[in-house]
Amino acid sequence: MITESESRIGSTMSKVFVVTILLSFGIQAFLIPTDQVGYNETWGPALSILNFVLSFAFLFVLYIGTKLFGQAESKLPKYAMWSPSRIHLFNVRAERLARVFNYCTEDFYNLCVVEVSYKEWKFLERRYKKCEELINEIARKSYPNQRDLNHLARKLQYFMIPTIKKCIEKRLVTYDEVSYDYAEWMIQLDGEDHYYLGYAYWED
Repeated sequence: MITESESRIGSTMSKVFVVTILLSFGIQAFLIPTDQVGYNETWGPALSILNFVLSFAFLFVLYIGTKLFGQAESKLPKYAMWSPSRIHLFNVRAERLARVFNYCTEDFYNLCVVEVSYKEWKFLERRYKKCEELINEIARKSYPNQRDLNHLARKLQYFMIPTIKKCIEKRLVTYDEVSYDYAEWMIQLDGEDHYYLGYAYWED
């Protein structure tokens, strides 16, 4: 929504825009000879000034128009992505998190569910299904964002840590310890980095 002062300035700028167009057209049509080639030393400076004013007025009118008619976009999620670079980094991280989920499912979850009690299996299954639902939900959203991926990363942590711990407890894997480095968004096995859940950067 535009303010009263923006409306007043916008109205003035639109008038300036129209007047400068008419002046520029009048000079070029009636004052500069039709056989003139190149820069006109008499009217050239005036046209340059008019073109500058015209460009400034046009940009302001465009700004007001975008603000006035683009109100529907304000209802989009607060953290919706707009730039291609943000979209790229979002996609890189989303694909990585999905791969981590698949790795954990294949390497740990599928191993331990047949070895644990029914109660333990239901506990792990709830966390597994929550991750699966979030991945599908993010894929369906019109305007997903990094906040969605942060939520998924937390759910992956809650799913993977107890799952891997159960595999270690049942001696289904060769690892002795699993931990999570909160500062680095990293799931570690025996103190070594294995599954990164954090933000993507251009070097990725």
